[in-house]
Amino acid sequence: MLLREPSPSPALLAGDPPLAAPKAASRRRVLFVGEGVTLAHVVRPLEMASQLDPAEFDVLFACDARYEGLVREKGLAHVALPCIDPADFKRRVYKAEALYTVDELRRQAGDDLRLLEAWRPQLVVGDFRLSLGISAERAGTPHIAFSNAHWSPSARLECPVPDHPLVGILGVSVMKRLLPLASPWFFRRQLKAFNRVRAEHGLAPLGGRGAHEVFTRGTRTVYLDIPQLYGLGELSVTESFIGPVQWSPSARLPEAWAASCRRGPVVFAYPGSSGDALGTLHLVRAAAALGATVLLAGIKQPQRGDLPPKVLAADVIPAGPAACLADLVICNGGSPMVYHALSAGKPVLGVPVNLDQHFVMDAVSRHGAGRVLRPGQCRSKDASAVLRALLGDDAARQAAASLKTYIDAFDPLGEFLHVVDELVPALALRTENGHAA
Repeated sequence: MLLREPSPSPALLAGDPPLAAPKAASRRRVLFVGEGVTLAHVVRPLEMASQLDPAEFDVLFACDARYEGLVREKGLAHVALPCIDPADFKRRVYKAEALYTVDELRRQAGDDLRLLEAWRPQLVVGDFRLSLGISAERAGTPHIAFSNAHWSPSARLECPVPDHPLVGILGVSVMKRLLPLASPWFFRRQLKAFNRVRAEHGLAPLGGRGAHEVFTRGTRTVYLDIPQLYGLGELSVTESFIGPVQWSPSARLPEAWAASCRRGPVVFAYPGSSGDALGTLHLVRAAAALGATVLLAGIKQPQRGDLPPKVLAADVIPAGPAACLADLVICNGGSPMVYHALSAGKPVLGVPVNLDQHFVMDAVSRHGAGRVLRPGQCRSKDASAVLRALLGDDAARQAAASLKTYIDAFDPLGEFLHVVDELVPALALRTENGHAA
């Protein structure tokens, strides 16, 4: 029993119509939850949810109200489920702090439990909704956690140097020597609030390294990656790879752009919701100065200011088609855009900010399919040299094309449905009181 019952978040008091609990069901009821601290954690589960057959699945999608339009666009029922302020989250990541406070996790777990009780799903699928590692277990609801393989408790990857304030003081080489001492402290720091709220719900504490166990906690954990990118070896029986789940906005590329892309090299640049927009703009101008046509998305006026004629900019560009037109993709190094690039067989120039992005770009760099620039380096003269080298790098293109063959071999929906069938067989429908029929 909760030691302290948190007040419900205001968004949950509205009582959205989809929350009516069923008396009986002929379809499996699945609740998807995307944590809105970044766009990626919403659109990855959203894309998967939209692919489920409505004749077999009754789907409700929960996320912050800011993303309701994206959910409705996919034809799915939506309920608002608040997240923490993305600016606070980004600041905590940058300073290597605990990502959630006890009060935040307590409130989110309470919101989760009210939603689980109201809608009574047979399965909940979450992407970085850490509180589900408490609430779903407390409710006895099977829980699939979406994550990336570098967070696997089975992984023993070297921790990359993140974009932290000390990097500007001590330098990357000194920070790299300090990380073996500092990173375990950061990882364990994520356990404190999580275990305290688990204890309030009568659940056993987690151990291990901390962040790896907290970020991937679920009945089953699926990695939206290809195993060949990381080379982790054997995973535990509760972990599996399903391949990248790729989402693009519904916007179309302007027809005139395709004609412009036939003349010389093409670069697609998109910093994402958690990337460095100013650093990306420096690279965009440098690429245009090298004679490349640049397709730019994700930076709105007036921030992008005056751009060279070779830069074709729009607020929203579909990532898949843009990557196919490009010879090089510039992004924040996060897995969604990196996989768009690799799915098109194109090298990546990553400008990572958070640790997630550094882990992904470290893996890409090890395969020779891309390079990394830190935000501060985007403003240096070396940035033009890196761009020129990547645009003419046949080995990088071949490495990206090799990874594309592994991506093409995956069927993410099929792999996901295998996991769903293991947890909730099609005939194991629930009655009004929630027990198996």
